[in-house]
Amino acid sequence: MGYQLMAHEDMRDASEATQRRILVETTIANEKKSVGIAYLLFFLFGGFGGHNFYLGRVGQAALQLIGTLVGWAANFSGQPLLALPIFVIVGFSLLFDLCFIPARVNAHTEKLRERLSDTMIWHET
Repeated sequence: MGYQLMAHEDMRDASEATQRRILVETTIANEKKSVGIAYLLFFLFGGFGGHNFYLGRVGQAALQLIGTLVGWAANFSGQPLLALPIFVIVGFSLLFDLCFIPARVNAHTEKLRERLSDTMIWHET
């Protein structure tokens, strides 16, 4: 079993790649979303889309928020037959979210990793 010395240029390239990977992973560790916080927001503010706002799914969060508010407005205005289907739709979306929060956190982390890896630019010094 023999060892082969790397050329100076190869070592510098390996060092830059290692530094880049460390920088990407450190940034991800600082910016990634927490499954625990997402579930906490789900249980505290689920009907208002709090967990989806946290995960960056603003469109879905807005639909849940609007659905909940419209449902409550219909219920309090004496139209429970209008409120019931709205609450059922929002409830199904929340049940779906309950099952997929970990997958969405992982997807957010992978998207962040991809974005950081693609946009990182190294300047020669």
